[in-house]
Amino acid sequence: MDKKEQCYGVILVYKEHEDMFLLLERKEKKDDWTFAKGHTEEGETPLGTALREVEEETNIKEVKILDTPIIYEEYEIKKEDRTKLKNNGYFIGYVHDKTVQIEEKEIQSYKWVTFEEAVNLFQREIRKNILKKAKEYLDNYESKR
Repeated sequence: MDKKEQCYGVILVYKEHEDMFLLLERKEKKDDWTFAKGHTEEGETPLGTALREVEEETNIKEVKILDTPIIYEEYEIKKEDRTKLKNNGYFIGYVHDKTVQIEEKEIQSYKWVTFEEAVNLFQREIRKNILKKAKEYLDNYESKR
């Protein structure tokens, strides 16, 4: 194992009446859908990283972060003869506006989808588990409102 890569992001949620939509994005050169996330810069907090990455990748500036635990996923990435461990931590946040301007150098495409649509788009089982945990947290949060 060469090194561990730490990233943080936000599972962005837009609520329209009783329906909830999640923002998924697809990075350049990859065919896998994911959430807005990126690497921590020096002196940055996990939340600071997550919000900066959301703004850089989507131009969304206003996010109401929920008081829920960070949801983590960890997996190995193999490139040639090297392996690195990738650890992503996700906050959950509501947005009031679905307007997105993607950073075309990094993001190939994006879409707002329901939980069910996201499950079908995700290729990795670990990402589907992140989605299930996020849904549990959101359902719990919404039931207390």
